[in-house]
Amino acid sequence: MALALATLALGAGRSLSVVSWNILAPTFAPPSRYPWVAPATLAWPKREAAIVATLGRLDADVVCLQEVEVALWDGLLRRFTSLGYSGVLQETQRQHPIANAVLFRRAALRCTQTESRSRALIAVLESLDAADSAAPLHVASVHLEAGAEKASQRFCQLRSLLRRLTLLQQRDEKERSGPPAVLIAGDFNFDRRSALHQLLCTGSLPPHERGSSAYGESVPLVRAGSAPYQSPLLPLRDAYRDGSPPWGPQLRASFRNGRVLDFVWHSAALHCLRPMPVCAEAGSPQPKAMPSETHPSDHLPVGALFSWPGAPGCRAEAPSWQQLYVENVIQSRPASRPASRASPGRR
Repeated sequence: MALALATLALGAGRSLSVVSWNILAPTFAPPSRYPWVAPATLAWPKREAAIVATLGRLDADVVCLQEVEVALWDGLLRRFTSLGYSGVLQETQRQHPIANAVLFRRAALRCTQTESRSRALIAVLESLDAADSAAPLHVASVHLEAGAEKASQRFCQLRSLLRRLTLLQQRDEKERSGPPAVLIAGDFNFDRRSALHQLLCTGSLPPHERGSSAYGESVPLVRAGSAPYQSPLLPLRDAYRDGSPPWGPQLRASFRNGRVLDFVWHSAALHCLRPMPVCAEAGSPQPKAMPSETHPSDHLPVGALFSWPGAPGCRAEAPSWQQLYVENVIQSRPASRPASRASPGRR
């Protein structure tokens, strides 16, 4: 690895790293659905160990998880507790077996409030060493409805989440200096062609707009003749659209069908220092045979490094992708093998 160092100060000594990952709940991982992987590799004990090891290496301050099996949460949380995390799990209705979760590094952050919404978990996080007046972080771990015909449901789920985040922001803005930082990360089940991606990026969705799903089909999002949807939280910023990882490929796929369905969105109160580097498979839009021996889920993790006045103080032992003063990293790596093809399947 050859390093070219630039002495640009990318932050003011405070930063927060975030990783989001749909970890593929065992309920959705029967061997018949993934015939290319050995049953022992697909089994939860082996995948759980690989997931924990991967997130341990990424060592983020905040981790947003999707497809957490509720019945397995206590065991999973114990493993993350040994890595220095505390965690909260979404409350589900009608004994739904799958939930979202938020992990946070307990030496740096505390959670002051959680709220469970449809397909989302909101956690309000505060830094332990920031000023009492510093704005908190409102983070949401999101897993929107899947399916080409479910764009309207995804819109309703986003609208509900944005409405609640707006109320929380208005409350905290009265008590703190500056607007709270907002971060929404997870599996959105739409790609960058979608009208919902346009909505989050631009803040507008005309009443005649038709929303394309992750596969390009279109369904009405709002009724004809209704007023354009607006939210005071919008527009938000897509970390991988607005920036490039310090090394490695651009993000071109986060799901095994070769599309980007996982995003890290943030408000203007958060300054994105850089998106997290992704693996070689994420740089190709070709379908991938995941899960596999090297990838324990059918999604790949995404993340970003941020700064804002309420962030924790920087750690000297943070992994390289979180270091503030090392940039323009050129990494020599062996050429990756052509990606194996696999059918699109579950999202």
